[in-house]
Amino acid sequence: RIDAKEPVEDVANIAMLLNGEQKRNEPRPLVQNLDTLPFPEYGPDDHYIWDRDADGLIPMTMELLQKHLALGPISTIKGTVTYQTLATRGCPHRCAYCCNDVLQELYSGQKHLRRRSDGNVILELKQARERYPFISGVGFSDDSFFVASNDSIAQFARLYRQEINLPFFCLGSPVTISGPKMDALLDAGMYGLQMGVQTGSRRIQDIYNRNISNKKVLEAVNLLNQYKDRMVPPSFDFIIDSPWETSDDLIETLQLVRQFPRPYRLQLFSLVIFPETHLYNLARDEGLLDPSGEMKLEYHDRKASYVNLVLGAYRHNIPKPVLDFFSHPAMVKLLHRDSLNRLYRLAYSFGKWLNRKILRRR
Repeated sequence: RIDAKEPVEDVANIAMLLNGEQKRNEPRPLVQNLDTLPFPEYGPDDHYIWDRDADGLIPMTMELLQKHLALGPISTIKGTVTYQTLATRGCPHRCAYCCNDVLQELYSGQKHLRRRSDGNVILELKQARERYPFISGVGFSDDSFFVASNDSIAQFARLYRQEINLPFFCLGSPVTISGPKMDALLDAGMYGLQMGVQTGSRRIQDIYNRNISNKKVLEAVNLLNQYKDRMVPPSFDFIIDSPWETSDDLIETLQLVRQFPRPYRLQLFSLVIFPETHLYNLARDEGLLDPSGEMKLEYHDRKASYVNLVLGAYRHNIPKPVLDFFSHPAMVKLLHRDSLNRLYRLAYSFGKWLNRKILRRR
């Protein structure tokens, strides 16, 4: 429209200032056939990247692309150079803290969860391997790669093993993981997965609109433990620093984690409340936002509190009786106090310093 010098005021999916007034058009319909979309463009031609060593934005090269893909969080799990992509768009859940809460509201009445055809995904990966021969692994960053049926997963796994045969990593949720899917994907080269748990408190689960019971979580955790000899320890995600959590809620979370069989990786993410989500509206209505209506935007900015330190300790090979002692409800009631957070901040800083020392020696 712009190139043809035609009006743009009625173009769907755009917003503009029109005579000093904000105008926001209706969104375009969701693309239902994902196979019609182009593959992700990683470069390097006409791409730039901020490079820490160069301390600036510099033109992308194949060498830089390889370097930064190798530094990605999935790559570091197994020491691969990981190419990340999506086989699906959307999510089967609608958690109140997540962007999918807003997206499902925005596209209400449309099919939100969509999946590419197996052939389309395989073609992308084939082209990526040809273009970037240094790729040695694949990361499926779908919100829930496991949402497909057992038969669909088995069919994809067979094709992936035949055509790609690279180690890969993916994400799942407690209600979508199953034994048949695990068997098929591990046979195809899956070496690890990440699963969201978020909280062990029934009350906080309700606030988060995350209707997955602890019983279902433990069933999934115990199922994954049956495959511990065939993959790296699974990663379990938890949301911490929620302003709605009480000591009782935190105790429920600790009691859930206590039941997880080792080995596993625990990932702790400080709650970030995205604008327009149901959780944001709840925080605004309860006066939990600052006067600007903003909250922190960094999920690694964890508070130094007693329960956070104990949860952090579960990520290390500390004897279980020690963790049981510090997770006991009486200890939480006694020591989880804001007045002691300065002491815990010192302990947290010391732990980070000690960890860096150990890593340097290795």
